[in-house]
Amino acid sequence: MGPSGQDSVWIALRLLDRRDKRILPDIEIRQPLSRIDRLQAALTAPLLREIGANRTLAVTRLASFGSTSVPAIKSFLQGEQFFRRTYYDSATLSYQRALQADSNFALPFHRLYWTRISQGGGDSIAWSYAAKAGALNRGLSARESLLVTIEALSALQHFASSITDSTFWKRTTRLFETIENAIHGYPDDPEFWLQLAFARHENGYLMGFPSVQTLAAVDRAIELDSSLTPAYLYAILPSIRLGDESLAVRYGRAYLARDPVGPKAEVIKLFLQLEREETTDVSALVQGISNAVLFSALDIFRWSTGVRELDISLARALLARQSSMSVRDSSLADFYMALALAWRGYGREAARQLGSRSPSNLFNALVYLGSIPPATARSVYEPLLRSTLWPATHLSGAMTWWAEQRDTVSLIEARRRTDSAAKVARDPSERLYLKRMARVSRGYLHVVRGDTAAAVPDILSFPDSACPGRCFLDRYFAANLLLSTGRYEEARRIVSADLFPPAAENNPMIVMWHLQRARVAEHLGDRFAAIRDYAFVAAVWKNADANLQKWVDESQRALARLRP
Repeated sequence: MGPSGQDSVWIALRLLDRRDKRILPDIEIRQPLSRIDRLQAALTAPLLREIGANRTLAVTRLASFGSTSVPAIKSFLQGEQFFRRTYYDSATLSYQRALQADSNFALPFHRLYWTRISQGGGDSIAWSYAAKAGALNRGLSARESLLVTIEALSALQHFASSITDSTFWKRTTRLFETIENAIHGYPDDPEFWLQLAFARHENGYLMGFPSVQTLAAVDRAIELDSSLTPAYLYAILPSIRLGDESLAVRYGRAYLARDPVGPKAEVIKLFLQLEREETTDVSALVQGISNAVLFSALDIFRWSTGVRELDISLARALLARQSSMSVRDSSLADFYMALALAWRGYGREAARQLGSRSPSNLFNALVYLGSIPPATARSVYEPLLRSTLWPATHLSGAMTWWAEQRDTVSLIEARRRTDSAAKVARDPSERLYLKRMARVSRGYLHVVRGDTAAAVPDILSFPDSACPGRCFLDRYFAANLLLSTGRYEEARRIVSADLFPPAAENNPMIVMWHLQRARVAEHLGDRFAAIRDYAFVAAVWKNADANLQKWVDESQRALARLRP
């Protein structure tokens, strides 16, 4: 340190990295004597930049902060330590203090997004944080800039008007390409792997990524940094969706071993307690636990394959509290009870619990599985031929049933109406949906007439995005046709993707999807996958209704044949 001319001071620093036995780049600062009060601030940013490039000051290494405000950087780094421990309330306050000191600081917005997402708040507030970070993506290193860009792209997807819009698909493709490029450039960076896992969780269903690939990305993030506590949360649900509750328990224990706090921690504590206890009297175990925590716990347990059927017990415990719930939560508790019963194969009881005489994904599944009488299905589906066609209805589920019933009259009318409406539709999403419905109805007419070869291309002619969230039975039907005609490789390409997005309902047709996967795997010689999926069916529907037991028997015979 010394004078630099008559009116300024000069400081030169040389840092020694004792761990790696190397000298870091020199830091030189010149400051007017009249502003000597700014000397500390002028030194702090470059010091933190050099140290952060080689040490974990934040959740992951930071090579550039994008701010020269010492109070802002200090608050941000405090928030990072809270975030790592999942002290989300404290982290949020720290990030907000950072923004009070520097409102153009992108990284606190970036982390506020993750803080809210990690607490289950995947809402417009979270996505607005990501969008703001993207708008302020200046002055950051290449790594931090990539992280902010990925989240900004995710935010654009969230705010998209429709997934049938071509712009949505361009952005989705760009999102995954950006993440893949980031991983190529930073293969040992756990945060990019966590970004990949989250992208697969949110949009991977549309791109054909099954839950097993989401879990693989989370595992890689944890392998690279086992102290990255939020990563464990994203491993629990995919594990259960794959039928491996013991693996989910291990992730849950590893998560709690890092001493997290907050609502998510309470949910995981309850999850482990219920898994550990031998009793099925869930109502006694959940005394004093809030409804919000119970709903969140059921979001995990509703995918359960365990023989104790804790999913049903937890749903019943929620139903017992309906008198103290809001109208919305009471309705949700009814629906979760119906879902839990349907998932376990108690279709007739699920139909009574559902109580609805309007089409829905669950209603359509129960009709297809034979748990709702044909007369009821007919009375619900026939009005769809006379009602408005847009916004999207459940016409697809009706057409599947009409094909099963060999009802060519209804299929011809569905084709006539959708084809005519598509020709005059002005909205691109509406036109794409109606063109898909017209083409699929033609495919089902081919099925009824015995022309399977012509049916499959028509049914699969448009992606699921043309009928978002409602046309799952079309894919199941097409996979069935391919299997029945020995086209196993084509069937594998269909069933390898999940039938529903990860955040969707645990529809009972997912169990049938596992059966399709098992059949395909066995025919193609993948013994391990076949055993895994047959075991899934046999476990979930062990005590199912009589009309589903034929598929349980098929699975058990296959397991006896395939297991050593």
